[in-house]
Amino acid sequence: MTIALECVLTNSRAEPRPHPPIWVMGLTNAVFGMMGGFAVVTLPQLLAAEGIPGGHIAAITATIISPGFWAFILSPMLDVRLRRRTYALVFGGTAALAVAFTVLHHSNVATVEIVMLIGYLSAALYQGAVGGWMGSLIGHDEDSRLGTW
Repeated sequence: MTIALECVLTNSRAEPRPHPPIWVMGLTNAVFGMMGGFAVVTLPQLLAAEGIPGGHIAAITATIISPGFWAFILSPMLDVRLRRRTYALVFGGTAALAVAFTVLHHSNVATVEIVMLIGYLSAALYQGAVGGWMGSLIGHDEDSRLGTW
């Protein structure tokens, strides 16, 4: 029996796939972290500088970060049609564009709220795509090390 057929039958690999160091893979979580930091620290400061009342800023911030609670409803789409890598690139790029747009146009509050809501949702879906993708690249013995990052 050939090695390839034996690997298929035993569900094992002849050689482990090489992957980047665990800490580099863990840095992929930075997109979600930076989006959250921007949404709850930087954006309220930008809006306050525009003279928006604190209560309104709190409501805007709560709306923007709400996908953190309900994005899981859309997460099953990450398992169909495209590869997780593709989803990660699309959603990561969308999140970055949302932040860039907000920095340049923070005086238009309604537009900022909509764009940042979409951006935060994109960051949450990015995190789901990357989490599943990274988990499939490593062995079970490295799960806890990746989770540390």
